[in-house]
Amino acid sequence: MATYKINIDERNISGKRFLELMKTLPFISITKNKKISGIEKALEDVKNGRVYSAKNTKDLMTKTIK
Repeated sequence: MATYKINIDERNISGKRFLELMKTLPFISITKNKKISGIEKALEDVKNGRVYSAKNTKDLMTKTIK
């Protein structure tokens, strides 16, 4: 099964009608992307270990620039 990403502008009538048509087709599943806030992205980074700790700015720069 292939996955495609289609951007549909639901603010106009054509976009709404197209989306309604797509929902009626049995072989298409529609998932709406959830907007992720900045704090949620940061918490995800912490959870996955994508964080740095440093004593000072110079130490941080030596750890991040390699």
